[in-house]
Amino acid sequence: MASQMTILSRARSFIPKPTLIKTISTFPSLFQEPQLATPEPTHPTTTTTTSLPPNPASGSPLYNENWRNPIPPSSFTASSITPQNLFTNQQQGFQMQTLSNTHDATSLMNLFASWMASQQWADVKALFEAWVRSLDKNGKPNKPDVGLFNHYLRANLMLGASAAELLDLLAQMDEFQIVPNTASFNLVLKAMYQANETVAAEKLIERMLQTGNESLPDAESYNLVIGMLFQSDQIDAAFKHIDLSLKSGSVLSMNVFMECVKSCVKKHRLDLLVTIIERCRVSD
Repeated sequence: MASQMTILSRARSFIPKPTLIKTISTFPSLFQEPQLATPEPTHPTTTTTTSLPPNPASGSPLYNENWRNPIPPSSFTASSITPQNLFTNQQQGFQMQTLSNTHDATSLMNLFASWMASQQWADVKALFEAWVRSLDKNGKPNKPDVGLFNHYLRANLMLGASAAELLDLLAQMDEFQIVPNTASFNLVLKAMYQANETVAAEKLIERMLQTGNESLPDAESYNLVIGMLFQSDQIDAAFKHIDLSLKSGSVLSMNVFMECVKSCVKKHRLDLLVTIIERCRVSD
């Protein structure tokens, strides 16, 4: 037993004793007691308040915007949300829909006559388009007649529609079981006259002659075509239509006759000018 204790004491002597290492700090010791901070000089500052996000249920136009940086009140107007004429267009559409529900073909014709006298062409066009999409008092679709449709054609012409666009509208008459008459074709001829489409005008007047009945050319039809032909110095073609015009009982207008004289003198066709004058005297 004594020998075991001797061996144990020797083993303990080989275990080194822990040494305490002292570190040198260059920082002063900190006091654990709280100290008051020295007040800094105050400067006048402007306080900015951040607005709360708008309620989605309120329908606020700013809900989809960055609400932390809202639009200044001075720049927030109705025009920044919607087009300037949106409410005007909506109001006009509502007014046209109301009128289309309260007018029949006869009263609408009278209203169009009043509007055309004051050159309200856009109103005529808009109301007609709303009226044909509405129902009458019997619950049936409104059906225009040829006179009412011609007002619609005239409104489009005065608003700058081309001859091709008017021909497309003319084709839509079939949907209402309407047959174009002379006045319908004359509106297209006026568009061709404005664009100086002589070839198309000659084809159209040929179509009028072939259709016959209510579509035969009248004095206005011939004057439009003949005037175009003289303006482009197509004297022989113009003389052909003058002959057709005089045979149908139509009379040349003074403007067309002056174009005839000007063109014949320019092209040294005085013989043809004399013939035209003689034909006009005979027809009188």
